[in-house]
Amino acid sequence: MDRYLRNYWSLFLEFIDLFDGLKFHGIPLPLVTTFHHYLSEQAIECMKQPQFETLLRSPVRSKQELQPAFDRYLEPLRAPLEPKPQHGAILVYDGELRFSTETYSSFFAQDTLLYIPSHNPGFLNLFDMHDLTEPVTRFTARARRTLHALRGHPIFGDVYFQAMFLQQIPHIMDILNKAFLCFSAIPVRCVLLGHTEYAISRCLAAAAAANGIPSICMQHGLIGMEEGYFPIFAAKQAVYGSYEQDWFLERGASRQQIEIVGHPQFDAIFTTSFMNNRTFRQSLGIRSDQHIVLIGCSNYMDLCLLQSVVAELAQDPSIYVLIKAHPSEPAERYTMLTVYYDNVQMLKGTHDWSYESLLSDALANADAVIVDYSTVGLAAMLHDKPVFIWKMSYYDPKGCYRGSTAYMDRLKELLNRDYDYFDSLQGMVHTDPESLAHAVKEYLRGCAMTAADADLLRRQFVARNYPEHSSGNKLHDLLRQLSG
Repeated sequence: MDRYLRNYWSLFLEFIDLFDGLKFHGIPLPLVTTFHHYLSEQAIECMKQPQFETLLRSPVRSKQELQPAFDRYLEPLRAPLEPKPQHGAILVYDGELRFSTETYSSFFAQDTLLYIPSHNPGFLNLFDMHDLTEPVTRFTARARRTLHALRGHPIFGDVYFQAMFLQQIPHIMDILNKAFLCFSAIPVRCVLLGHTEYAISRCLAAAAAANGIPSICMQHGLIGMEEGYFPIFAAKQAVYGSYEQDWFLERGASRQQIEIVGHPQFDAIFTTSFMNNRTFRQSLGIRSDQHIVLIGCSNYMDLCLLQSVVAELAQDPSIYVLIKAHPSEPAERYTMLTVYYDNVQMLKGTHDWSYESLLSDALANADAVIVDYSTVGLAAMLHDKPVFIWKMSYYDPKGCYRGSTAYMDRLKELLNRDYDYFDSLQGMVHTDPESLAHAVKEYLRGCAMTAADADLLRRQFVARNYPEHSSGNKLHDLLRQLSG
């Protein structure tokens, strides 16, 4: 654990202790905050310094201490889990859940679902029955007094930190109050969450626990920023495979808190017939003698480096490059590449061919796939495709994002952490564009790593990191097991 993260977790736990008196419905408000959102760039730089540890009351020494430290606050909240009525509803928070219509119709058709859209209380607004002006005023005043006493602290005394925390108090109290009213009025047998990074999902998990209702948090994408995936708030943290299970265990979680479930978004790979190769090529104007290379872009990829990879591949007329832009980036970033090279094309959905279907068909028909750190790489391997990993040695988000210099510096720090998810692929991992493009071309020519070698690496990776091929059934069984 690097110095910043060690100080971050130590400070978060200290924050909960210092504001322990701010309990609403028995839940400490600091516990369910999104603490990393309160830190200014100056605060983060301060926390990176060697001397910062001397300011901490009780520094965390190892990763193994982390989940038990948070469980000291979470465990007292948890009412005993009791069997729930089979007709009870399932409360679904859609933030990053990524369930398709087919998932709901296939596995939850017989269930009553209480649906909450992302970052929106949704139907919980039906329980807006109490005027919280008085308790919010009281809690805010108490928080201000504590913050005033900490005005000399480099983090808790920071104007940005104080403003963000005080701004969140009414929101957290509102969500908690509505959740408790909902759980007292409606028989809910389980809560299903897409993540527990933000206050709304943390409040739902905590309120469910306090009411004896089990909760399941799904894994949303590959584990990236640690602060957004940890700690475990739900009764069960569902994960893709052994990599994530080990990741949580290293941070002190118990085996009972984790369940290898996979994710229903990948189930279709094993059950659906995708567009045949001939039709796919005809639809996109790709010759039958060309190798299809799909590049799954991240929204922070260095465009100049990407251009050098595409140029190296596209100069070979036997290769056709398909570019998949990240959903949060403008596809126009790649227009120049598609104009300059006849054998480069952007993946774009149409009225008759949705983007999701197009991507699935592209993965099913690609001869090779390139990603840096993306679930597209995992999906490609589940499609039995060779995946080449572009592990950039340095990321600079400028030009990919818009924002203040402080925001860019913070994003740069996050992007340049070492993410080792794909490292076991060995010879498929490259750190510079030239060696990456060369390796892909050599593979397609059969001159370097053989298809058998690449397939062995892929099968070993999938066996360890995504063993579940019917995630929807596994999730439904887990839900039934938890709710009695």
